[in-house]
Amino acid sequence: MKKTFLTIAFVIVMTISASAQFKPFQFGLKVEPGVNWSKLNSEHLYDSKTSLNFNWGFVGNYYFVENYGFSTGFNVRFMSGEYSFDHTTTTTTKIRRTIKNQYLEIPIGLIMRTEKMGDIRIIGNIGYGLGFLLNSKERNYDENDNEIAAPTT
Repeated sequence: MKKTFLTIAFVIVMTISASAQFKPFQFGLKVEPGVNWSKLNSEHLYDSKTSLNFNWGFVGNYYFVENYGFSTGFNVRFMSGEYSFDHTTTTTTKIRRTIKNQYLEIPIGLIMRTEKMGDIRIIGNIGYGLGFLLNSKERNYDENDNEIAAPTT
């Protein structure tokens, strides 16, 4: 009986120490670069330049075993674009339109990581993000870069 009790106690202690080697919950801040461009399929709209911006957010990972877990958090994404078009009034004028959108994204996904290979570990995250539009701004400029009101058709 004494040997059985010591064996069970030893297994419990080893299980607790083995499971304490990884953190089941991780929390962090992320900053990521973003490149935005648009591809327009119209003979009346003209592509313009690309834009560079930075997105930020918080991430929380909950590992149910050492290398597999769930990932969630929130991201604030900035998406912008620019295109130009011809506006025909009494004369033809080229108008440049800039669009700046801001989204709140709530991602949820499955995170998987490999065992450490030296100091390197490969992490994969697959999932889905639900986004909400927070802010949208649209500006129109004429050929001299003066801001104008939205043209009417």
